[in-house]
Amino acid sequence: GLAAEAAAVSSFNSKLWLEDTGDGEHWIVCADLEYDSDLLHGIVVLPIRSETDLATMPKIIRPIWPKSGKHNRADVLHDGGYRGLLRTVHGEPIHLIKPLCDLLFLEALELCGIGKVKRTLMYRFVRRYAQKALGQRP
Repeated sequence: GLAAEAAAVSSFNSKLWLEDTGDGEHWIVCADLEYDSDLLHGIVVLPIRSETDLATMPKIIRPIWPKSGKHNRADVLHDGGYRGLLRTVHGEPIHLIKPLCDLLFLEALELCGIGKVKRTLMYRFVRRYAQKALGQRP
């Protein structure tokens, strides 16, 4: 019922395990990253061997949003959504439109412990400046 839905809380069901590809800019996911999303009403999986570049933004923003930090899980999830890499627990592809992918990022940022002001700024930044066409990033 509604009470059960209201009590639903998003959670990461696994740890993030990355291996550097050696260039300092790209990483490979070494184990499935499972995320239970209240927003999407289910579990999304970023599968093992997915590639990520963590947080990609102009250097001017790095003082408030470094390339790597406690936001890594949200960054990787968002990156996977943009690249069309997210799957259901049964392996079916999940295709998210950009606004939904950006909202998933916002939801995950809160779980990563990013404060309200900072996560709102990060969300607004990706909403406005992140790649407009999903699936077109290398």
